[in-house]
Amino acid sequence: WDAGNGDFIDKHEACAILSPCSPLAVTLTAAPTSIIAGGSTTLSWTISGNIGAMTCTASSTDTPTTWSQTYSYANGATAAGSATVVPAPPNGSTSTTYTLSCTDSIHTGAGNITINVSGAACAPGP
Repeated sequence: WDAGNGDFIDKHEACAILSPCSPLAVTLTAAPTSIIAGGSTTLSWTISGNIGAMTCTASSTDTPTTWSQTYSYANGATAAGSATVVPAPPNGSTSTTYTLSCTDSIHTGAGNITINVSGAACAPGP
């Protein structure tokens, strides 16, 4: 609501009024960042700069995806989390990239991390 002219403002006008109006800062890390095929890694994230409630969508480049999740954060909630994944790069690739994309009422932001996978999974014996 804009008290100056008695009218509602849209999110772009609100962004111009709120200072600073920068993207969400999404930090996505992993430990470890290099694994042997079949191994796991733990993804951790923090998000700052949000205004109000926020929704984050997780995705990965492997097939089938090993991280497909939606995370919701209430107004004022700590925006952080972690997840353990087992990367499965697509055929011909030696890495999987994980992305966390977040949106609040005004901002968007994303973070990504690539996990390198070495070695091949062993086939079962006869």
